[in-house]
Amino acid sequence: PDVEVIVVTVLDGVVVFTADATEMSAYSSYTMVNLDVSSFADGASHDIAFAANTSGQMVNFNLDDITLAEAIPTFTDVPLDYWARSYIERLYNSGITRGCGSNPLTYCPLDSVTRTQMAIFILRGIHGSGYPPPEASGTVFSDVTTSTFGAAWIEQFALEGITSGCGSGKFCPNDYVTRAQIAIFLLKGKHGSTYVPPAASGDFADVPVGSFAADWIEQLAAEGITSGCGGGNFCPSQNVTRDQMAVFLVKTFNLP
Repeated sequence: PDVEVIVVTVLDGVVVFTADATEMSAYSSYTMVNLDVSSFADGASHDIAFAANTSGQMVNFNLDDITLAEAIPTFTDVPLDYWARSYIERLYNSGITRGCGSNPLTYCPLDSVTRTQMAIFILRGIHGSGYPPPEASGTVFSDVTTSTFGAAWIEQFALEGITSGCGSGKFCPNDYVTRAQIAIFLLKGKHGSTYVPPAASGDFADVPVGSFAADWIEQLAAEGITSGCGGGNFCPSQNVTRDQMAVFLVKTFNLP
């Protein structure tokens, strides 16, 4: 008689394979299940489960002929064991960044982030990877003309109230972003331009109460977006690097 066998394979609680393995008689053959477990190369524990609806018949699950292919990192300069790799790849998979080079694909994780790049990153985090800002007018900042790289993003960044520039009617598009500045930009991007964080209490040794952006820095930590730079410090004056930016963006906007 026919033996009805429906095989279901589950990875980390998600069904990834279902097959009708009905056979004319028991033990006549096997149904091969090929699983892509490349996402498991993150150092964490994962579960693989097999289940079958067998109409009362016995089914054997055999893990045989297992081949483990070497995982290939997305970016050639972000190896599999790089501390921020999972965040960088999530940023890439979300379409927020295409990296810093294309042949081969590179990310430049230790490069500092400019104010222009930051405007693009945060607006994509807010509106999605396919968001196109309105065309620039060239009249918002004196150092951002219509031909300036990222001009449309910079002006939209200001229009949404996330920045007022760097002073004297300028934006300083090529200046690097500090960790103190990014705390303000991220929280305004997440909560809106009118958001005001609670008063600081002195959580970081190098961010005393009343110092620039202290309220924003402590709120960034309170929301789990940062734990500082080590040793109880935040390093507010250090430039934000591209690997740090990936972590900040993924955590701020809950990117998948």
